[in-house]
Amino acid sequence: MPRKKRVFQNHYPYHVTRRTNNRDWFNLPLFEVWDLIKDSFKYAQDNAPVVIHAFVLMDNHYHLLISTPKCNLHHFMMYFNRRISREINRRSKRENHCFANEYKATIVDDQRYLRSVYRYIYQNPIRAKITVDIFSYPYSSLHFSSYEAKLFNFKPHFHFAKEKANIEKRFSSDMERIIRLGLRRNRFQISEKNRSIASRYL
Repeated sequence: MPRKKRVFQNHYPYHVTRRTNNRDWFNLPLFEVWDLIKDSFKYAQDNAPVVIHAFVLMDNHYHLLISTPKCNLHHFMMYFNRRISREINRRSKRENHCFANEYKATIVDDQRYLRSVYRYIYQNPIRAKITVDIFSYPYSSLHFSSYEAKLFNFKPHFHFAKEKANIEKRFSSDMERIIRLGLRRNRFQISEKNRSIASRYL
C-alpha cells in the first residue's frame, strides 16, 4: 500500500509518534534514553528550529506535539531521530535500526480537540499502568526545567498548574478509542458518528 503523502504546513501543531524497530525496548535504561532525548532536542533545534508543546517517552516509542513556524517538520525529525539512533546504537553496541519505518505525524487543526491531544499524550504512562499520576512520571516535558524549556523552545498552549485537573481527567474507553483513531490520520478527525460521544468530553 503506498505511503500517505505527508502535509507540511506552519499554521497548526502536529502530533508525532515513532516506535522502535519490532517494538523492542530501547537497549538502554530509560533514564539514559531520556538524557539522549534532551540532547537530541538541543541538537535538532540548533539545525532546524521548531516549537515543542508536549513530549512523553515510553519504553519503545515516544509522542511529541510540535509546531513548525518554518515549515520544517521533516528536517527537525531527521536531525532528532538520527541523533537518538546513533547515540543509542553507539552506547548499546547495537547495529540494527533503532526505529521502525518513518515517524507518523497528524495535523491538529481543530482547537476544540487540542487539549484532548495533550491529555492523550501525557496519559500514555497511565494507560500503560506505569503510574497513576502523570506528574509522577519522570520522562515527559512536564519535568523540563526553566533552563531546558528555553533551550528546547518548549511552549505549551496553556499553564499546566491551572489545567492539572483537566489534563489528569481520564477518558472513557470510547473516547480513548476515538482519539486514537483520529490521530492515525494525516489530519486529526473525528467521524460524524463519534462526535456526540466526543462532545461530552470537550
